[in-house]
Amino acid sequence: YNFKPKPHTPSQWCPINSYENFEIKIKYLMDKNKESNVIISHEEGKQSVIETILARGDEKVSDIIYEAYLNGARNDMMEGMFSWDIWQIAINNVKIDVKQYLTMLNDKMYLPWDNICVGTPKEGLRRIYINRIKGE
Repeated sequence: YNFKPKPHTPSQWCPINSYENFEIKIKYLMDKNKESNVIISHEEGKQSVIETILARGDEKVSDIIYEAYLNGARNDMMEGMFSWDIWQIAINNVKIDVKQYLTMLNDKMYLPWDNICVGTPKEGLRRIYINRIKGE
């Protein structure tokens, strides 16, 4: 699966691979394993992009969800139900720069989910994140 940074984790500030980059990596792995008995299970890179936007989203993302729903998005995370075209239309109609949800976030910035207490202080997550970047 493509890496998808989730809120309330040390990885919440990390960027996601572009779906083009993810597809190149999957193709490479599939080509290298053609003759082996290894089964590579993966999801579409485009689906990972939408999941990351939804996971990192603020109140503006609700407009994208509603627009996608109006255009027929239902149970999109179930196998075979995802439609990139519907989500692309929704994103274009809402006119939000989704790149802001996919790039590396500044570890000092206020995040939309910071007001939710999950028991792990943001400073602790930041310390782990910085140590990972340093390779410690």
